[in-house]
Amino acid sequence: MTILADDSNEHRKRLDTLISKIDGFELKEKRENKLDFKEDLDDKAILNLILENDHSALYNYSILKIKVDKEFLSKIMDEEDIPDYYETLDIIIEDELKHIKMLRTALE
Repeated sequence: MTILADDSNEHRKRLDTLISKIDGFELKEKRENKLDFKEDLDDKAILNLILENDHSALYNYSILKIKVDKEFLSKIMDEEDIPDYYETLDIIIEDELKHIKMLRTALE
C-alpha cells in the first residue's frame, strides 16, 4: 500500500507540473489526496475500491493520451512542453497497470 500512496503523490506532482504548463490555467485550490472509505469495510472491500479507482484512472489517462493530439496541445502549451505531456501520461499509465496487477494479486 505504501507503493500505491507514494506513486499517487508522485502522479499528483507530475500532473500539477503539467497543468502549470497549460497557457492561462492556474491551480487555484489544493485538492485532498485520499479516497473516502465508508465505515466498517473489510480489507478486501477497501482493496476492491482502490482497484476500481485505479481502473478508472487508467482509463482516463489512456483516453487523454490517445485522444488529445499534438495539434490541440500546441494551442494550449508551448511546443517544447508537448513531449512532457506524453511522457507524464506514459509514466502514470505504466504505474496504474502496475497497481492493478499488485491489487489483483493481493485480492487472490
